[in-house]
Amino acid sequence: MNILVVAEREHRGRQLVELAAPPPASVRTVAAWTDALAASGAGPCVFVVPVARVPGEACGEGIEAVRALRAAGVPVLALAGDAAAMEAAVAAGADDVVSAAADPGELRLRLGMLARRRAAPELPGAPAGLAAFVEAMPVPALISLPAEGRILAANRLLRDAVGYDLDALLAMHGSQLYADPADRARLVEAVGRDGAAAGIEIRIERSDGTSLWALVSCRALDLGGARGLLCVFQDITERKSAEQALETRERRLRHIADALPAMVYLMDELGRTTFVNRPTLEFTGRSFDDMQGDRWQEVIHPEDRPGLLDKMRRAAREGTAFEHEYRALTADGSYRWRLNRGQPLRDRRGRHRSIIGVCLDITDRKRAQEELELNRERIRMIIETVPAPIAYIDTEDVIRYANLAYARRFDSGRDDIVGRRLADLLGEEATRMLRPFQELALRGQSARFEGTVDYDPLGTRHCQIFYVPHIVEGGRVAGYFGLVNDITETKRIEAELRRAKEAAERADDAKSRFLAAASHDLRQPLNAMSLLLGVLRPQITDPRATAVAAQMQQSLDAMVELFNALLDISRLDMGAATVRHEPVDTATLFARIETDFRAAAASKGLELRVVGSGMTVWSDPTLIERALRNLVSNAIRYTEHGRVLLGCRRRGALARIEVHDSGPGIPADRLDDIFEEFYQVGNPARERREGHGLGLAIVRRAMDLLGHRLDVASAVGRGSRFAIEVPACPMPGGAETEAPGTGQAGEAGKPGFPVLLIEDDPLVQSAMRMTLEDLGCRVLAAPSLVEALAALDAEGVAPHLVLADYRLPGGADGLRAIAVLRTRFGPEFSACVLTGDVQANIQAQVEAAGARFLRKPIRPEDIRTIVDAARHAAKWRQRARPAA
Repeated sequence: MNILVVAEREHRGRQLVELAAPPPASVRTVAAWTDALAASGAGPCVFVVPVARVPGEACGEGIEAVRALRAAGVPVLALAGDAAAMEAAVAAGADDVVSAAADPGELRLRLGMLARRRAAPELPGAPAGLAAFVEAMPVPALISLPAEGRILAANRLLRDAVGYDLDALLAMHGSQLYADPADRARLVEAVGRDGAAAGIEIRIERSDGTSLWALVSCRALDLGGARGLLCVFQDITERKSAEQALETRERRLRHIADALPAMVYLMDELGRTTFVNRPTLEFTGRSFDDMQGDRWQEVIHPEDRPGLLDKMRRAAREGTAFEHEYRALTADGSYRWRLNRGQPLRDRRGRHRSIIGVCLDITDRKRAQEELELNRERIRMIIETVPAPIAYIDTEDVIRYANLAYARRFDSGRDDIVGRRLADLLGEEATRMLRPFQELALRGQSARFEGTVDYDPLGTRHCQIFYVPHIVEGGRVAGYFGLVNDITETKRIEAELRRAKEAAERADDAKSRFLAAASHDLRQPLNAMSLLLGVLRPQITDPRATAVAAQMQQSLDAMVELFNALLDISRLDMGAATVRHEPVDTATLFARIETDFRAAAASKGLELRVVGSGMTVWSDPTLIERALRNLVSNAIRYTEHGRVLLGCRRRGALARIEVHDSGPGIPADRLDDIFEEFYQVGNPARERREGHGLGLAIVRRAMDLLGHRLDVASAVGRGSRFAIEVPACPMPGGAETEAPGTGQAGEAGKPGFPVLLIEDDPLVQSAMRMTLEDLGCRVLAAPSLVEALAALDAEGVAPHLVLADYRLPGGADGLRAIAVLRTRFGPEFSACVLTGDVQANIQAQVEAAGARFLRKPIRPEDIRTIVDAARHAAKWRQRARPAA
């Protein structure tokens, strides 16, 4: 193949051709196109014509050479320095165009293709050399006549891309190749207006119905008077797919960003906003346009704006993340705190091109922090002002904090203490004693020390020291707090109180022993006097002696009543009275009170009315009865006319027991005084018949002991009402018992009723014997259990009633005696224990044994009541025997 290079400098042409076409190709170089034209007749050859070797070089002579050679019918490969030269060469008819900077391999390839095309026939529909030119282009390309819509030429790269063969392309209208006909119209319009169009994105329809995206550059061609259009295509389908995927991802990310509870933004390297999510717009109350560019800065508090901008610029410049807290304007015009965290984004070359940031509303957290700081300051102030010494010691035994009290304790300034080792401050002895508790705190356990500590500067002190570990994140102990409570003075006071308490207890014990001895020793003669006087009075017939005996009886009764009241108050005050709660039948209780007080009320012309309710209450039967007897007794004593009422009513879960009278009433300012010992309203002369002023004091103490509410209401001239509120309960099961003491005097006087009396005091025994015999009883009296058993064996009788003193000689007592007698004679006889002791548990033991209890001194009426009850019980037992 002959190759002829047209070049002004022969050595350049030779160099090009030798590189492009090594032997055996024949290569010649001519200096001008005219010489080349003359040499064209020497045989088949390919001319290489430099149109422009470098960009911007004039290409007039090279274009003339191309035109002349093509007119002579020889193939031409044009070397072009830039795109303008390439287009000029194509317009002049060059068969192929290649860059002047192409490497030898490219030149060799293009020359071979051109030589082969010279041997091939011309493509149909295309001017000579035009089809070959298009075919040789390294990118998909075509030439068309826009006016006719006809495609003149299309290279193989384009045919392969669209899937049509050449005949199909040449037969179709140009608009059919475009997925959107408007794309072709847009290209034709651009070329018609500007002569060329570049970088236009279109979609081309493939033969299989799919499409591809192409970037098209077009230029108008002069095809011998007809206006042609050269289109070069670059397949950008992958890029468009990537762009669409990126757009989809961006759209998805925007949706995600809008759904986030945080505020998200994007900024370019100049700090201009390119994106903000919906929460940002809702927070600020602005539109996206209001937040674009630099306008976002308007929502930043003026005082906080410089600091934020400085951090953002530094982050963009250095490529580092940043974090900043600032105040931002909200939709309602207030400012709220935001935390802005930003991160620079890099492009493909690693340059920082934008910033992505997230903003969180931290107003609540800031307020909590401020409140926490305020609380810390409050705590610090409290710690500073509390009198207890407090210090904080780290794991190296160094004092890191001490309050003023701690510094004053060691007579030092705080600066002299903080930073010192605790061991140096306390001294060797105190450190040795306290070290185990400090080590517990350093292991994360709270510890407490109490004892005497020998402080070097302070001497021996009695202290409570509390050690509390300071546990930080991860469970690590950073130190501990120590709180010192100096209780030296407290311990001294406690010791004094303890000594005083022990002295008081010793005095109380002595009082109890005295009370017990006095009770027993004083009750015995009083008991004997009462019983003997009871025996003597029926024997007196002289009216004057009878009056004296009556006065003696009144004095003795008053003495016994006062003595009992004083002992009762003493027992209640010293806590000797035992409280035993149990169900108490108010009907039985009221019946006994009515029986005992009916005669006293009738003697004054008063009506004693008892209203039964059938209720059962929860109380101590002895104390509640004693309190009610005192209230009824007081009511009768102070009421001159009218009536006294005892009744009970339910108030929810309580039973309210009330005593009403129509007496003189009590002034309102004296309602509290009446419960004091020896206080009486309207009795300044202390007349004995008006009582001693102890009954209500006993009632108040008894109710306090039981926990029952005592209430009083009174109107002067109209009367008074006393009420006790007691827990109500259902009636206990079991048969009802008839209240004792209701028998007639004649029944008690029947002779032969066997009574065993065990009493070691001869005087009391004699008086009791005479009283019982006056009641028609057959009395067997003995000073001890052994002698009592002997007397019963001698008489050959079983007792119906046993009266036994609690204290008996020989180590026995009344309860033991009753138990032995019941073992011998069975449990059917009645029993009663008599005592002058004030021990709290005697009465409870007696009642638990099924016996009655009488405390000395005893009145004849009490003996009568016991005998009547025993006779009544014996009668019921006798009636029940046949049925059994």
